[in-house]
Amino acid sequence: MLSVVLFSGLISSVWSLAPSAHAGGTKQFSPSTELQQNNYIPIAEQPFYNDLERRYNIWTDNPIGEVVGNSAQETLLNFYAVMAIVGNRADEISQSYRDSPGLFWNEETQHEIENIEHLFEVAVKALDSSQFPESVRMHLADESAIEIKHLLDYVFYTAIEPIKLFEGETNQDITAKSLDKAYIWRLPGTPISLTNRLGTNETGFGYLFSAETTNNASQMYKEISPRLSEMTGSKYKTPTFYKDFIHTPGHLVPPKWYVAIPQWGHDFLEQEILGGETIFQTTFGLVALLIYSFALSVVGTYSLKEFAKLAGNEQSIDRSIEGGLLSESTEFTSTYWRISISIVPIVVLTKFVEVFIDDYLNFTGAPLIVITFLFEIIYFGLLVSLTYITLEAAGRSLRHRMHRLDNKSSSEILARRRQVSLIMPVCRTLAVASGIGLIYRLLLMLGLSPSAVLALSAVPGLAIGLGASKLLGNLFAGLAIQADQHLRIGELCRVGDTTGFVRKIGLRSIEIQTQDSVITIPNATADENTIQNYSKQLGREECQGLSLNIDITDKLTSWQISELIQLTKNYISLHQAFVSSFVSINRKDACLVLDIYCLLKTKDLDTWPEYIELREAVLKRTLQYIAQVRLSRQILRLGLRTQADLIERFPAILERVVQEDPMLKFNGAHLRISDDCYNFILLYKANHDTHGGFMNALDHLNERIIRKYEELSLQIPYPTKRFISTVNDSQ
Repeated sequence: MLSVVLFSGLISSVWSLAPSAHAGGTKQFSPSTELQQNNYIPIAEQPFYNDLERRYNIWTDNPIGEVVGNSAQETLLNFYAVMAIVGNRADEISQSYRDSPGLFWNEETQHEIENIEHLFEVAVKALDSSQFPESVRMHLADESAIEIKHLLDYVFYTAIEPIKLFEGETNQDITAKSLDKAYIWRLPGTPISLTNRLGTNETGFGYLFSAETTNNASQMYKEISPRLSEMTGSKYKTPTFYKDFIHTPGHLVPPKWYVAIPQWGHDFLEQEILGGETIFQTTFGLVALLIYSFALSVVGTYSLKEFAKLAGNEQSIDRSIEGGLLSESTEFTSTYWRISISIVPIVVLTKFVEVFIDDYLNFTGAPLIVITFLFEIIYFGLLVSLTYITLEAAGRSLRHRMHRLDNKSSSEILARRRQVSLIMPVCRTLAVASGIGLIYRLLLMLGLSPSAVLALSAVPGLAIGLGASKLLGNLFAGLAIQADQHLRIGELCRVGDTTGFVRKIGLRSIEIQTQDSVITIPNATADENTIQNYSKQLGREECQGLSLNIDITDKLTSWQISELIQLTKNYISLHQAFVSSFVSINRKDACLVLDIYCLLKTKDLDTWPEYIELREAVLKRTLQYIAQVRLSRQILRLGLRTQADLIERFPAILERVVQEDPMLKFNGAHLRISDDCYNFILLYKANHDTHGGFMNALDHLNERIIRKYEELSLQIPYPTKRFISTVNDSQ
């Protein structure tokens, strides 16, 4: 699928850049018959000549500034003057090869070449080349700049009427009129147009040769090129500028060794044979391609052999489990590194050969586009492969190194297991993200617009949506789980209806060790369900969490609730297996709920019997405490005829009865008056170690209370009034 997309992008981009693709909707040059009659106005008599001459002198004396002006006319004249200077100086340097010995330009000449290169770059900035593919934008812009220079030569030297650039308006008037809106200015009688930067990606105000003019420069140049040789005898005319540029190696000025070749050698080497490229360019280009193909085949063969070794050695990997980690052999990991290292030279060579063909041999036109696109595809393909293999090797190396580290405690083992489990998913995620980014960048380099890239991505997206939606869903859910760390290896969690210790977190699924088996849960399913992590309640990684929610059906007073919470906290704090706890009372529907959250210490994080034993111990003791606080509040009844002084002394009597047992603590006796008796609510606390001890103490307490009733001649009143009322109502 990727190759289809890239090939489609290559074909569409080359087609869009072909000159014929733009010829239909643009006014073209028609070579004038007047030229043959020499019935044209000399450029020195044109209305703009004085302004052109002034700008030529300024750029000659001070080659610093911007060609782009605040009006279209200013940009046009600056561009024409600078390009004339560049063309003339480049030709002068080429003709001066006999003035210095050696096969290379001397330092002074090299400095002059750098100056005209700078001027040329400044002039090229006056072109809107945004519609060219990014990979060949610089090269095509250079060609278009020289072609536009020749087009202006033709216009200025074949004009039979005065060329009025300003048409009765001053430069300031035109500038002011176009400051606030997009403005297109067309050179009178020509398809050459300039436009301001409004609506483009450029910053700042100024006029550029329009994208239409830049793209169609090649086609327009072909129409007027036969006439260029007839235009001589002026410093602004550069009839051989374009041919010297495309037929010779180097950029504006060829290497000195090439210039020194005899004329008959130039005549032979500069014959066009392949897509407009010369014999010299084609020959050395083929040699470079052959050398590169050989190097690519060598590296490819070596990589395939190494991958075959990986496939063969995969079954012989040391699969001994230490701390729950898979131990890999060093040789297995080293193979990835060898493949990665072998790709690096070919990546460098790919870019070197591309630069050699494009910049040094100076390929132009369609061959330039094809060669550049081909090498860009290979280059980015190698980068994607290199990124994936390098991250895979780095992840395996880091995992292997961390696996071999000495561990001193169970907490360090757990921490290392969690760290190691993240290494490969993170590395592979980075590899996938980098690959997607590189492919996206490649498509943009090939000339596809961002909207077109998104449109092309819809095709594999549809295929993925139909066939691999679940796989991608699990993948992204796994990435989310790894990033958010809702659960980690070694933690006790409840995922949906499954409770257990997390054994593995992969990119596709999670493995949970339950009491009787290992359950694999897809990441998407885990992400959709509620995750309850018992190991994160108080943030201690060396402990596991324990959670209990106990319904209380008895009606308890606030004193009993406080007593229950305190008893539960005391028990957990005194237990050696627990680190800390949190106990609270909540209301759910019509009953109370006792919520217990605590952390327990454990060395073996996968010991279910130990965990269950501790959980049962907490549950059992808590139920006993609920019964205890319920029984620690008793209602004692006295008849209405009981003497007042006895009622006054009765709380003190009960206090002495309770304190006869040193494990009981009197907490109050409160008087309540009902219709048939006096009610004393007796409250006390018990400090017994066992529930059985508390029950025995309760029996003895009740016995002492009964004896005290007998001693005081007190009887427990019978609720006759309440009974009679109930009977009458039923009748």
